[in-house]
Amino acid sequence: MFVSSTFGDLEDERTALHERVFPRLRALCASRGGEFHAIDLRWGVSDDAAADRRITEICLSEVDRCRRTTERPNFLLVLGDRYGTTMMPPIIDAEIFRAVREEITDDTARRVVDRWYWEDRNSVPPVFVLQSKRGPLGGQAWDSDKDLLRSTLLQAAENCKDSSLLQLLRTSLTEQEAARGIPAAGPELPDAVHVFRRVLDGLPHDGSAGRYRDLIDVESTGGTEKRVDPRAVASLQRFHDGVAERLRLGGQTVTEYRATWDPSWGRPRKDHVEPWCDRVYTALAAAIDAELRAASQLDSHQSEELAHRAFGSERRTGFTGRGRELDAITAHIRSGVTRPLVLVGEPGIGKTALLSEAAHRIADTRPVIARFIGATPRSADLRTFVGDLCRALPAVEGHSHADQRSATDMSALAAAFREGLAAVPPDAGLVLVLDALDQFTGTPDLSWLPTDLPPGVHMVLSAQRGSAAERAAVDLGAVMEPVGALPSAEGDELLSRWLDGAGRPWLGEARRTLTPQQRSEVLESFASHGNPLHLRMAFEEARCWASYTHVPQGTLATDVPGILQQLLDRLEAEHGPALVREALALLAASRYGLSESELLDLLSASTEVTIEVPRRMPYSPPLEVRGGGATPVKRLPPILWARLHADLEPYLNERTSEGRVLLGFYHRQLTEAVTARYLAGHEAGAAHRRLADYFAAQPLDLTDGGQSAANTRKLLELPYHLAHSGSWDDLGAILTDFHFLQRKVEAVGIEERIDQDGRVVVTHTGVYALQDDFELALRLWPEDRE
Repeated sequence: MFVSSTFGDLEDERTALHERVFPRLRALCASRGGEFHAIDLRWGVSDDAAADRRITEICLSEVDRCRRTTERPNFLLVLGDRYGTTMMPPIIDAEIFRAVREEITDDTARRVVDRWYWEDRNSVPPVFVLQSKRGPLGGQAWDSDKDLLRSTLLQAAENCKDSSLLQLLRTSLTEQEAARGIPAAGPELPDAVHVFRRVLDGLPHDGSAGRYRDLIDVESTGGTEKRVDPRAVASLQRFHDGVAERLRLGGQTVTEYRATWDPSWGRPRKDHVEPWCDRVYTALAAAIDAELRAASQLDSHQSEELAHRAFGSERRTGFTGRGRELDAITAHIRSGVTRPLVLVGEPGIGKTALLSEAAHRIADTRPVIARFIGATPRSADLRTFVGDLCRALPAVEGHSHADQRSATDMSALAAAFREGLAAVPPDAGLVLVLDALDQFTGTPDLSWLPTDLPPGVHMVLSAQRGSAAERAAVDLGAVMEPVGALPSAEGDELLSRWLDGAGRPWLGEARRTLTPQQRSEVLESFASHGNPLHLRMAFEEARCWASYTHVPQGTLATDVPGILQQLLDRLEAEHGPALVREALALLAASRYGLSESELLDLLSASTEVTIEVPRRMPYSPPLEVRGGGATPVKRLPPILWARLHADLEPYLNERTSEGRVLLGFYHRQLTEAVTARYLAGHEAGAAHRRLADYFAAQPLDLTDGGQSAANTRKLLELPYHLAHSGSWDDLGAILTDFHFLQRKVEAVGIEERIDQDGRVVVTHTGVYALQDDFELALRLWPEDRE
C-alpha cells in the first residue's frame, strides 16, 4: 500500500502510522497467512533529497506497482493544510519546451535552462530531460540555479500561455501521487483507496503557522516577513476538491478528523493522534479482511494455473522469429509420433519464450496445459508439480480422474498421471508444454513421464544443453530438437519490439529508440553469440541511454557472464557496494526468494549497509527511528531500496509461496553470477547464517487477537539455512523439536480444492517438505559428526 501526504506538517500522523498502525496491520495479515507492506518513500526524506529527479519518477512508478500488486487497500492519502513541494518536471515535451524557451530573453536565465534541461531524441516523442543534481553538474550548481530555473520557466510558460507546462510546474508531488493512485473515474473497488483530511482548528493565517501552511517571503516596511502563499491556498483547495470528486465517483468520501492548534508550542496538539490511528486501523483492517477473504476463494491449483498463465504471457512479450523451431513443434504434433519432443539449448537461448509462444499458438486449435518449472515454488518441487498436472487433466472436456485427487506420494502420483493421460480421448489432441525440466530441485527424475504417449496426448518439453535433465530425456527416448543462436536479423527485430514498449508511461513517454551508433553497439555485442538473454540485458542497459549519452565501441560485453558483471558494477557505483552486495547475496541465498519486508529487515540489520548509507548519501534521512518502544530501531529509508529495486526490476520476478509474494531473480544465470561474485567461500555460509538468525528470531506462530497462523516462512526457510550455514547443532535441535515438526506437517503445503459435489477437500503435504529437510541434512551433514 502506497502512503502519500505532505510530510513536514503531517509528521505526527506519519510517525504514528509507522509506530501504531502498520505493526498492527502486519500482525493482522501474518495471522491470516498474508503480509502487509507499506511503501512510504518520503518517510524522513528531506525536501532537498526529494527534489532529485529520480525520486519523482520512482514515487509515481511505485504508486502504479502498488495498484498492480494489490486490489485493496493500495493507496492511503492524508491531507492537511499544505499543498506541498512543487517539483521541477523530470521531462518536458520537446515541442512545448522549445516554444517556452523562445520566451526567455535573458541570456543568463537561458543558459541556466540549457544547463539543466538536455534534449533526449531517444524518447519518442522527443523530450527535454532534467539532469540529476547527483550527476556531473553537482549539487552546488543545483543549489545556486534552482530558484532561477523555476522562476524562468514559470514566467516563460505564462508568457506563451502553455497550460500543460504551467500545470507541471505548479503541481505538487503529493497531487501527482494522488492522480496516479486514485483513478479519474473513481476507485475500482470499495476501500481500494483511503483518504483522511485533517481539519486543524485555530491554525493561524500568518507566518506563525510555520511548516503547517505554505508560506512565502514578502517584502514589507519592516523587512521580509512570512505570509501564506495565496497561490498555494488556491491549489490546495482545487486539489482537495478533485480528490473528493474522484472518490464520489467511486461511491466513497473523504474522512475528516479534527486537531487543535497549540499557540504556546506553535504546532498542533497531539491528543488527536491516537483516536485517528484507531480509525485508520479499523478502515484498513476491514479492507484487508475483504481482500484476504476474496483471495481465499482461489484454491492452490487455481492460483498455480493463474501464475503460470501470467508467467508465460510475460515471457512471450515482443516474441519474434524462431520460425524453424515453431515449425518443428507443429510438425511433431501432427506427425503422430508418440514420444515427447524436447527442445534443448544453451542457458538464455530463449527456450522459455519459444515454448510460451508455442503454447499460445497451439491454444487456438487444441487444448493446452502449459507449465514453467521453477516459475513458482510449487512447480520446482517434483511432487507438487506432478500433482498439479494431475489435477489439470480433468479440465479436458468430459473427463474426471478421481484417483489423481487422492494421490500424494511420488509413485502414486506418477501412476495417476499416466492413468490420467491414458483416459484422454484419442481425438482430444491435448498438448502438454512443460518448460525447463532442469529446474526441478534435487536429482532430475523423469520416470513419471511415459515413454509412449497415448494417441490423444502430445508433449513439448525443454531442457538445458548438457544438463542431467537432457541426459534423462535421451534415456527416455524423447525426440531431441536443438534451439540454436537467434539470427542477427531476428535480434534486430526483437530489439525494435522491446524499444517500442520501453517508455515510462507515468512520465508520458510512449517508447524509446537509439541513435545509430548506440543501436550498432547493442546488436554487435549480441551477434557474437546470438543469445536472447544477452540481448535482453543489453536492451535494459540501452533503454537508459539518452541520445546525448556517449557509448564508445566495445561498451557492452559480448557474452552473458560479462554483461552480468557490467550490470553489477553499475549497480554498485550507483547504489553503493554494501547495499548491492547484501541485497543480491541475500536473494541468491534464499530458498524460494524474499519478500520486500524481509529484505528491508535484513538490510536494515546490516552494519556494512548502515555505515555506507550516510557516507555515500549525505542527504538521506537518519537511520534510527523509534519503532514504538524505548529502544531505537535502525531502519533503512525505504526510498533507498526503492531506487535499487527500480534498477533491479527487469531482472527480478515475483512468485507466491504460502500466500507470500517473494522476489527472486528473473533467470538462473543471474543467480549464478551473484553467487560467484558475492557468495564465494565462507561468504555463502555467512549469508545463510544471517538468514537463519533472522528466521530463528521469529515466533513459530503469528497471532493477532483471536487469530493465529503458523509462521510458514520460518518453517520453510530455517532448516534450509541452518543446513547450508553448517549450523549442525542448531539444525539437529530443530529437526528433533517435535513442536516444530508437527507445525510444519500441519501448516505447510495445505492444498484445498472443490470436489465435484462442491465440497472443500483439504490435503496436507507438509510431510514431504519435512522429508526434504531431512534429505538435505543427511546430504550435507559432515561425516565426522554424529
